[in-house]
Amino acid sequence: MRKKGLQITNDHGWTIKRLQEQERKMKKANMAKRIAVIRLIMQGYLGIQVAELLNLHRETVSIYVQKFNQGGMDALLERRYARAESRIYLQKKNGN
Repeated sequence: MRKKGLQITNDHGWTIKRLQEQERKMKKANMAKRIAVIRLIMQGYLGIQVAELLNLHRETVSIYVQKFNQGGMDALLERRYARAESRIYLQKKNGN
């Protein structure tokens, strides 16, 4: 029988202990929180519980798990920024 809720389908070689160590080493709090999401899910917490514990939206928790499952730690910690040209265009378009 399949367990309900979010699951780590590919741990990419990461253990709970290694995740805890990486979490402590992380200088940026928001990145440490992403790692904490994965660790807590691996420990058996439900997505809604993780969201409440870490003060995140449940959809954000789901996105982090999906990123980790697909691409491991690199995908989880990747940040995408809007290109400067896009912001300038939108500012001009909106008259700012």
